[in-house]
Amino acid sequence: MLQYTDRAVFFFINHGLSNPFFNFIMPVISEICDGPILFAASFVLLFSKKRELRTLGLIMLAGLSVSFYVVSALKTLVARPRPFLVLTDVFLLVKEKSMSFPSGHAAISFMAATALAAYFKRYAVAFYSFAAAAAVSRVYMGVHYPSDVLAGAILGTVIGWMLLHTQKAID
Repeated sequence: MLQYTDRAVFFFINHGLSNPFFNFIMPVISEICDGPILFAASFVLLFSKKRELRTLGLIMLAGLSVSFYVVSALKTLVARPRPFLVLTDVFLLVKEKSMSFPSGHAAISFMAATALAAYFKRYAVAFYSFAAAAAVSRVYMGVHYPSDVLAGAILGTVIGWMLLHTQKAID
């Protein structure tokens, strides 16, 4: 049942939402939420004059590191092939080489959204909306199942939350 639902939602997003605008914007959103760009943004925060922003930069860098290692370990343990390797008629915009579960893009996007929302509460909806768009973009582009991005989103949110609470305990 879960596998059927996962595939049905995958094809709804991958085929049902297909249009020229999404073909352009989804890879852009995915790229913005990739590790190097979030790493650079986190690194820039380290040089802020405000202590809170330097702390946020450290939390983000720690979150990127933790997310990378946890996602890599889970990809190795679960070893779920990507949809385009298993399913026929996948609309594929990019190719990825690693395993599918969980989504690293979703994990780091939601980790960043959680950290940023804690410091900029007024923009929390925007941060989480962009993270959700990044997660959906991975399904749209044919490289993840919906359950991959859902697991990545939960994982990233938990990592962000844990780092924020660790930081509060240290202060």
